[in-house]
Amino acid sequence: MKHSILLVICIMSSALLTGQNNQNLAKNLTKNINDSVDFRGEDQRLDSISVFSFDEDEGMLESEFSLIFEYNTDQSLHKSINREYFSGPKIYWVEETEFFYDANGNILREETYAGQEGDPNLKIIREIDRVFNGDNQILESTEILFNGSEVPFYGELIEYTYEDGLQIEEELHLRDVFENVWNPFTKWKHSYNSNDENNLTIVELYNENTNTYEFESELHKTYNSNNQITELEERNYFWDASTISEFKLSTYTYHSSGQLLEEANFDWLPTTSEWIPKLRTDYELNDCDNPLKKLDYVIENGADIFEGQSDYHYSIFSGLFDTEPLEKVNVLPNPAQSYVQLKIAEVDEAKITIYDTEGRKFYSEQTSIDYIDIEMLPSGTFILIAEASNVKYQTLFVKL
Repeated sequence: MKHSILLVICIMSSALLTGQNNQNLAKNLTKNINDSVDFRGEDQRLDSISVFSFDEDEGMLESEFSLIFEYNTDQSLHKSINREYFSGPKIYWVEETEFFYDANGNILREETYAGQEGDPNLKIIREIDRVFNGDNQILESTEILFNGSEVPFYGELIEYTYEDGLQIEEELHLRDVFENVWNPFTKWKHSYNSNDENNLTIVELYNENTNTYEFESELHKTYNSNNQITELEERNYFWDASTISEFKLSTYTYHSSGQLLEEANFDWLPTTSEWIPKLRTDYELNDCDNPLKKLDYVIENGADIFEGQSDYHYSIFSGLFDTEPLEKVNVLPNPAQSYVQLKIAEVDEAKITIYDTEGRKFYSEQTSIDYIDIEMLPSGTFILIAEASNVKYQTLFVKL
């Protein structure tokens, strides 16, 4: 049985990730990971994310997947490599995405290839192409998905319209792979308040019978003084566009640092004209104002029912690690109580440094790699770095 606690290790280097587009891209990539980390610090570069789970039957940590970022010499993102690990015979599924830029640093194209690790012929599974205007605003985005044999089976085309520098409309077209044509599907129309905040979005669905867009739903947003959404109302309508079929509300509470502390979801009950709480997510922050715990609740008859918990662990080191990746090494036993040992060919001694996942140093000493005393460590997860013959090795272990 695998323990439900999720361990996320983020490795940061001190190189600057230049350009707002690249900053946002790196952050958005992490959002593809369940319970991912929104890292803080604009002067640091995200190098990798690793996700582990604890297998109680095997008594050890198991890798779930990792996301590695490679950069160009100008610190723009060159490639992201997603490796997924499957139980049983170890099979590593790899997805590699390469990014291509224009002269202004906008990402014009993404190509994603996938397959079993070690396969020299990874197959293309996704292409994304973008078109930008002279103000570096995206005008068009086309995404094509392939079935593993370079035959497209799905496609999306989104066109963007602007007015006075603000995005006022998006139109989604879906590709008919048999006719090779783009068919209109959904349109979003945006309105803004005096602070240029998108406070209203109207959603329209395309009716093939009338060849027109018809009103479907609307989103109302309220912001705080830091331009963060505090309330989001979603109103879905029947086809007559006058009767609400579904009315939902989400509220957001923030820490003074700007990090999210609580998200609550409500449904509208017409018979009593009140909002009924349905779901809530609470976040606990560490000393760096990053999420430490994520607690999910379902609310039934006014009572909180605990649904699940995720624990976040960070190793965000500025200048601690080299920009080159460290060699990986196995540590035994893992988990351990009193000592651990490393297996490195032709190495008997090494400089051993041990950090916790918050970056605090607990141990640093030249010692034998056959017996590393860890009795002084508190229970928890630790990062061990061994340096021998100008080579650095890195591993992760749990102290019981």
